[in-house]
Amino acid sequence: MVYMGSKNRISKELVPIITKDLKSSQWYVEPFVGGCNMMDKIDHPYRLGADSNKYLIALLQAIQKGQKLPEYVTKEEYQVVKSNKDNYPDWYIGYVGFICSFRGKYFGGFAGEYTELKTGKQRNYQKQMSNNILKQYENIKNVVLHNVEYNDLIIPENSVIYCDPPYANTTKYSDKFDSNDFWQWCRGKINEKHKMYISEYNAPDDFVCIWSKDINSNLGGTSKKATEKLFMHKSQLN
Repeated sequence: MVYMGSKNRISKELVPIITKDLKSSQWYVEPFVGGCNMMDKIDHPYRLGADSNKYLIALLQAIQKGQKLPEYVTKEEYQVVKSNKDNYPDWYIGYVGFICSFRGKYFGGFAGEYTELKTGKQRNYQKQMSNNILKQYENIKNVVLHNVEYNDLIIPENSVIYCDPPYANTTKYSDKFDSNDFWQWCRGKINEKHKMYISEYNAPDDFVCIWSKDINSNLGGTSKKATEKLFMHKSQLN
């Protein structure tokens, strides 16, 4: 699923690192599951994902249940749904808000049919994004999904946790997100004996970068070079 800040491009590099010590009896947990672009690469029987956006979770749960998706959403319909959310099912709001928006940013600008500049070919952005999320069905159908803030998520004992939170000083998924509170929550989970991996550009001094890669980032709406990093707490390094 196209989703702002997705780790799909680097998932093949991150997954082996995060799952190298994942035991068959443990839970794999993502408190910021987003578009399931990491989760759908994890071949494991116990997977738990959460997100604070209820419309995103409702959409993913609808996909799990085989929900038929719209053929096309017009710009007028897009605006009506955006302004009248109480009149529509949560999964449909999620579909319109994410799948019909440019770069998967929630109601971040209508994306419909367009013409490729190089070839002149007419393309349907929504159809491409819809097909993309439907391809995830087999790999996410057994994931346990919850609509909850990361710090309210009940996490099974001795889990492996991967966090991809809103990055500090970038386009926010939520204006309420406090990075300092997040890092303190991570320390608490580490003290509870969970194994934690965190994606960010930067981290407090007691967290160590164990992987990094320069990529082109679109988090701010424009393409720019950025260094993606994966962190662990120094106390958990082997």
